[in-house]
Amino acid sequence: MSPFRLAFALLRIPRLFAALILFPLLLSLLIVFAQLVLTTAASRFAAVDSSALEQHYERRRESDLGKLLVLGDTALAPLQICRWNEVPTSEGLREVPPGPQCAPDRLDAALHVASPHDFDAKDYVRLLDGWVERLHVCKSCRPDIVISIAEDSIRSDVYSTQALILLQLSRNNQSVQEHFIAATRERDQLRALTGETHFHSVGLRSSINLDQSKRMLTVIVNVAGLVIVALWLALKSHRKVLDYFAKNGALLPMVAATGKRSFYGALWVLTILRVSAFLAAAVPLTLYGIHELLDSSEDIPVLFPERAELVLWLIALTSSFALAALIASLADLRHRHELLSVLYRYVPLGFCMLGTALWTATFIFDGPLFGTIRSGITALPILGMGPILVAPALKPELSVLVVHGVLTLILLGFAVRANTRWFAAHLDEL
Repeated sequence: MSPFRLAFALLRIPRLFAALILFPLLLSLLIVFAQLVLTTAASRFAAVDSSALEQHYERRRESDLGKLLVLGDTALAPLQICRWNEVPTSEGLREVPPGPQCAPDRLDAALHVASPHDFDAKDYVRLLDGWVERLHVCKSCRPDIVISIAEDSIRSDVYSTQALILLQLSRNNQSVQEHFIAATRERDQLRALTGETHFHSVGLRSSINLDQSKRMLTVIVNVAGLVIVALWLALKSHRKVLDYFAKNGALLPMVAATGKRSFYGALWVLTILRVSAFLAAAVPLTLYGIHELLDSSEDIPVLFPERAELVLWLIALTSSFALAALIASLADLRHRHELLSVLYRYVPLGFCMLGTALWTATFIFDGPLFGTIRSGITALPILGMGPILVAPALKPELSVLVVHGVLTLILLGFAVRANTRWFAAHLDEL
């Protein structure tokens, strides 16, 4: 049986199809979508200037969703302060509002203080004005928002979801927004004094535009995330098929019936189908997210003006992550019955962290020697994974990317061959 026919025959098994294609694919797309949302939010927050911040707050004041849900489109009058009085009754002193205009409502706020008529409530007026209609200063009244003020502590008790929304919104009121805008405007003025910042270092083929690198790093994170998820799907596809038949006691009969060559060929066909399905769905989503991250005057070619750099980086990045993932998977599979089997999964990660730390240290101790060491670390498989990840932003020599890609692909080829031979010789152990 040919590998293609065997692969499609395996996909007809509903449980295997769901475990191998459907559920991991949906989960991976959710991960990619969440990553795009987070990086977009982080990028826009980091790049916001005073004018954009002012427009954002203006839009919020015009159509604040939380306030609209709680109060509708009602425009509240200026906050009214109601200081409650104590009146004698047959049962003793009782607190009452000063008049019918101060009748407590559910979404009012109250300050519990020892002396209502002497307490200075101006700070709380500044906090709550525009969010509640009345502020009751009393000892025991209880609307939905109650702020208890003692000598050594302050506590807020909220008795409804609507009141909680109003209290949270009040902490970012117009006064706070104006201070944020003023601080951001001051920061923009200071940044304008220095213009774009270009960093020069030995071993880099050109200077690094730090302002552009912030946007580039968001693109790098999304592309790297796409590569990582694709490799995770590829590696898991092998394990899923093997584990499925091994648990059912059908692995050895299946290999004997189809032949080792056809069986392993089918594994690779399933792997390619799984990754292709993921990329077909995730790449358009990622490209759309990256386009939203960039300014209207920018595009990916602006951030990656050299096509050779982009191609070499993608080859080096993919092969580097593939080698690390394959080594971790092989080590875990071969040592799964040993006490420290979990640690084998993270050996490549440990070498990657070590290489990244040494590479970072070369920037601290700058000089020709350290520039050479930096390039050497970047060129090595596994150790250079961290530097390769941020290579488009930090501009290493293209020859370093070539060496890293070639060495990693060679090791990846040896690892795949070793993997195939080991599986063929140890099928009974799976």
